[in-house]
Amino acid sequence: MASFALATIQDGKDFQAALVIEENLYPLSSISSPLQNKSVKQLLEDWSTKLPLLRDLTTQITTQTLPLTPTPLQSAPLTTPIHHPSKLLAVGANYTSHLQEMGLPAEKWDPMPFFSCPPTTAIVGPGKTVPYPHGTKQFDWECELTVVLGKPLRNASVAEAKDAIAGYTIGLDLSCRDLITSGPKGLMDIMRGKAQDGMKPVGPYFVPKEAVSGDVGDMAVELRVNGEVMIQGSTREMLWKPEECLVEISRVVTLEPGDLVMTGTPAGSAKSHGGRWLGVGDRIEARIGELGVLEVEVV
Repeated sequence: MASFALATIQDGKDFQAALVIEENLYPLSSISSPLQNKSVKQLLEDWSTKLPLLRDLTTQITTQTLPLTPTPLQSAPLTTPIHHPSKLLAVGANYTSHLQEMGLPAEKWDPMPFFSCPPTTAIVGPGKTVPYPHGTKQFDWECELTVVLGKPLRNASVAEAKDAIAGYTIGLDLSCRDLITSGPKGLMDIMRGKAQDGMKPVGPYFVPKEAVSGDVGDMAVELRVNGEVMIQGSTREMLWKPEECLVEISRVVTLEPGDLVMTGTPAGSAKSHGGRWLGVGDRIEARIGELGVLEVEVV
């Protein structure tokens, strides 16, 4: 199939879905088709029907059967690709090197730990989108392969979970390390520690699994802060594969189309770099395989 991704662009208060083809962007609102004026989330809610239409539209554009004027991706007003998913979930303790840097055994935890974050204000897209969180002195980064759901899941098998994956994007699980356990008697405080505004950047676009080049289980994961490499790992280190994460989560929570699941990070946290915590003005560049580059700045 012709390779494409899906992005969301912001025009004032309006958010529009767009095709991304070879570093160019084509808003669906400008194309007369059944996909016109659909959001990315709406496309995912009927993914089995909409995917063939997106594939055909991509072919028409790449063969110039449908002549359109592209917008260069670099100059497009990108925001997070899926606005207001029902859920954003994140899996913990899933990379061998990250467990080792925390001084923990590099083995699967049973049960698999995961947590939820409120999506509407925590999820942001590329750009100067990350406000420095209230009350922290230890603002940290994690770079995570993020699964995008295209079907509902409950008590799923591995095969069902694989089938429900619509595609992948890049997620940053930003954390206030000093606030996660700041409550009385070491109480976990996920809201202050991981869910303040702007602490879950996702993007720059969503790549359908059929368009992903290479093996999802062998993707390079890299994160830079102000150009300096902080994380350099691979999805090979994952203890729970993406579909296995979905199986475990679906036993507890019903997953829905458009939901996002972050699947863990390799080693390279701020503490392992001498406590080099994030500050205002720091720029993060995150890369995972061929999923693009997610760039954000702390403001």
